[in-house]
Amino acid sequence: MTALRLFTGEEPAAAGEELAAAGKGPASCGDAGLTLREYWKRHLEKAELDGTGRKLTASTKSLYRTAFAAWERETGNRPVGDIVWDDVSAFRDGLHLDRGRRAATVNMYGRCILAVLNDAERAGVIALTPRPRMARRPVSRLLPKDAPVRIRQPSADGWAALWEACGRVDYPVVHAPGRFDTNGGGYVVDPRAPETWRFLIAVLLSYGVRTGDLVALRWENVDPAARTLTYVPRKTRAARKVLELPIVDRLWPFFAAALARHDRFGREGRPAGPLFPGFNRPGHHAADGSSRKGYRTTWNATLAPASGRPEATFKTFRKWAATRLAVAHPKAAGYVLGHALDGEDFPRDEDFDDRVTDENYIDPREVMRVGLEGAGLPDCFRAE
Repeated sequence: MTALRLFTGEEPAAAGEELAAAGKGPASCGDAGLTLREYWKRHLEKAELDGTGRKLTASTKSLYRTAFAAWERETGNRPVGDIVWDDVSAFRDGLHLDRGRRAATVNMYGRCILAVLNDAERAGVIALTPRPRMARRPVSRLLPKDAPVRIRQPSADGWAALWEACGRVDYPVVHAPGRFDTNGGGYVVDPRAPETWRFLIAVLLSYGVRTGDLVALRWENVDPAARTLTYVPRKTRAARKVLELPIVDRLWPFFAAALARHDRFGREGRPAGPLFPGFNRPGHHAADGSSRKGYRTTWNATLAPASGRPEATFKTFRKWAATRLAVAHPKAAGYVLGHALDGEDFPRDEDFDDRVTDENYIDPREVMRVGLEGAGLPDCFRAE
């Protein structure tokens, strides 16, 4: 396996081996015999912060477990006290060269592995975190960053093909007692699936909503009378940032058509439940070629190729939306995507007329409306 050289033109070497040669080998401690996963479970899993100062949320812990699984698969899973830089470089090369993982993924897993080793160094379990030869400080990433890739928006024909391809989707599915088919037995494709996908794509292209926020939207977030969509972005929820987005005339027919198809209502007859019913799992492709059905798998297998942009993902729509909004109004993209407003700066009560943003005293709702109306949607997008 060809090793990638970092920082110098010399072959990577183990700091642990250099220290051992100098008579300063890893500190003798019982924890030095633990594997990375065992050390993390004993000392870090229940901590509030990891070795990099990042808060250990449920998603962060899941990332660590995924990184450990990759480490155990690519290396000999040696005890913490025996890990040398060759193990780290083998881990890096196995993911990047053999399995084709992107540099961002390799670096993300690498930060988890190095965070555990850094903690072991601070605790005196090892003398020094493994690093390349002649490196004066620990590495921050295992590979250089990926070059940014610009994915252009589909052409008019691409948008039309994407719109037509929504009629061929096989997700989401609904339970059908007594029915058995290729969807897993007892489940059939939801008859509302094509229009639900078209509704989702229209919302995604208009607002650039992050995927987690998109599939979590509910009818409780929609005010049909005021024609607004209000939600708290999960990524910035700690800042109490509330986005209240206007639903412009070009987009409202999609909400009205979805409301006409909706069959779940709460108190006082108000619509309730998910805005996109059935979008409850992303799905994935396994190494053996099999796939688990989900919205991400459906997009990658059916819709993205039809658009003429097979490399596009749900995240790409956020960039496309920002571009379209910025053309319509220079400040619209920042407001609609939630980048320009702090938690308490966004007017969201009855005193709206007396409250404006600190930045240039601009009414953000009017800016968002102008941007959304100017950006519009492709001509082929029609609600049914």
